[in-house]
Order: sequence, then C-alpha cells, then structure tokens
Amino acid sequence: AAAGVAAHLLGRAGNPRSGAAVAAALRRWWGEWDKGRQEEARRGLVDGKLVGNLADPLASIAWAAGRLGAAADTLITIATTRADGTFDRPLRREAAAALAAIKPTKAVIAALVGLATGDDPEICSLAADAVAVADTALATELAGRVLSDRVTFNRLASHAGVRVTDTLRGAAVQVHSQGVAVPHLVAQADVQGLMAVAGNRGFSEEARLGAGEG
Repeated sequence: AAAGVAAHLLGRAGNPRSGAAVAAALRRWWGEWDKGRQEEARRGLVDGKLVGNLADPLASIAWAAGRLGAAADTLITIATTRADGTFDRPLRREAAAALAAIKPTKAVIAALVGLATGDDPEICSLAADAVAVADTALATELAGRVLSDRVTFNRLASHAGVRVTDTLRGAAVQVHSQGVAVPHLVAQADVQGLMAVAGNRGFSEEARLGAGEG
C-alpha cells in the first residue's frame, strides 16, 4: 500500500528522474502478483485470494510508470498476461493505458497493435488510438483487422492521415462488415464505392441491397 501511494505521488509530481524507482517498484510488485496468481490457479483458489490486496497499489504504480515514461517492458508484460481472465482485466487496462501514454518505441507500438486486436473493448480502443497517433501508416493497415469492432475502427478512422477508404470499399462487399463500412462510405458521400457493390450482380443480393440502401 505504501508503494502504491508513493508511486502515485511521484507520478503526480512528474519528475522523470523518479522513473527508475517506479520501474523497480512495478517489477517487484508485478512479480508478487504474477506469482500469487499462478499459485491461485495451481491450488484452485478463488481469484484474488492471495493477491487481492495488491490490485489497487499495483494499478497506481502502473499509472505512475505511464506518467513518467518508465518500465515499458513490465507494462507490456502486464498488459498481455492472462488476457482471457476477467480478474486481471482492470490491471491489464491500467497497464495498456500507461503504454499508450509513454514514448512509442517499436516494442511499445508492436504491443499496442496486438492489444488493439484483442477481446477487451476498452483496451482495444485505447490501444488503437495510440497506434494512430504514433504511426498513421500502421494504423491504416490495422484498420482492416478490426472491422468487426465498430468502436475500435471508428477510433482509427477519426484520425487524420489514417486512410481507410480502400478498406471500407472492400468491407462493403461483406454482409458481416457492412454495418461498419457503409455508414462511413455514406458519410464520405462515396457514391462510386457504394455503386461498385450495389451495381455488381456478382455479389450476393444481401450485400448489394445493403450498399444500395447506403
């Protein structure tokens, strides 16, 4: 608890020289958390039985690391570990948010791309937003991989420089992705893109009808 409060104060102060101490604290208490979570799984204990008291302090330290631009490697580990577990999700979200706030190195951007295609909507959207800020070309490529997630795609498409017209036109052919693609094409008044689907008898009737309504 003391470490969590101290890290929060250092994060609020914002002095980069505090980054090393916060990074060390994050490594230490993440190690305790990870070890405890593995032991809970091994013994079949209720999630948090051994580490529940670490949740809030560890989240504070992760937040401080993001503020100070420290401990990117540990934040990546936290954000990507036990991605299928609901108990770890709040901590993973805090780590993902911290990653989005620090210097976008190649390792950080690669981790954010992976997080943007995960199964947690909040993490997906904030990771995609950070990728778009850091690298519009990469965000353009990423857009084609998140069409099934309307919120995440919309976050990418909202950034100037992220070019999604070709992705949208391709998605307008597929019934399952028209719900995302067609509204964007309509907003852009892309008659050519819509007519390429609506007027093509080679596509399914459902796809043509959806584009025609657009």
